[in-house]
Amino acid sequence: MIFDYGKNIWESEKERNLYYKFFAGYFFNEMVDGYQNRFVNFLSLINNLQCDDSIQNRVFGERISELKFSPNSTHVTFDFHTYLLVDKVNDKKDQGELADILIHDRINRSLIAIEVKHFSNLKTQKDVQTNNERLKEVQNKLDVNITQCLLVNERKWLEMIRHQNQQGSEYIKFMNWVNENQESTINVLFWQDFLPIVDSPFIHNYLEEHIGRDKQAYNQLE
Repeated sequence: MIFDYGKNIWESEKERNLYYKFFAGYFFNEMVDGYQNRFVNFLSLINNLQCDDSIQNRVFGERISELKFSPNSTHVTFDFHTYLLVDKVNDKKDQGELADILIHDRINRSLIAIEVKHFSNLKTQKDVQTNNERLKEVQNKLDVNITQCLLVNERKWLEMIRHQNQQGSEYIKFMNWVNENQESTINVLFWQDFLPIVDSPFIHNYLEEHIGRDKQAYNQLE
């Protein structure tokens, strides 16, 4: 049904299609056996980024303390908008999206906000700066611990770094923002990071096939 792949499969190339299927249909789905272990492995993925000084270009800004979430008190939602929590950001009415994926532990008063990319390009102002301003407003009003993440394809991220010397480089814009906002933390997760912690060979193959595709491949139907 939703995790088959190959020739003559009509599949959307949009990142929303991918993260809905993977995270809602499997990874964070409590109806699929093993979800608690998968969630613990997900937290370990972020915590390992924070404590491993040898990892470069993955954690920016001030490093955070170890994330402590419980699967039993954590809720996951998608395409969550700012107005559901706060009326204004920077004294202006804000109807924008807070996170593509929002993970909230109501007992530990902590949340993880993830902006997801697949083929679309990162836009620092929209995807990092504006989201950061919204998250700070939520943090100040509701007194919650917030972890901000980007989830991108490793190939796209490395390509952005390679093109940093080009005019209008998004990586330079990103790094300029990071250097001006050292008190904020941005964690960069790769889709490829999830392959080792997928406990289903079938879904592992599905994810590996999709994140390894070029965009043009979605149009090559026979």
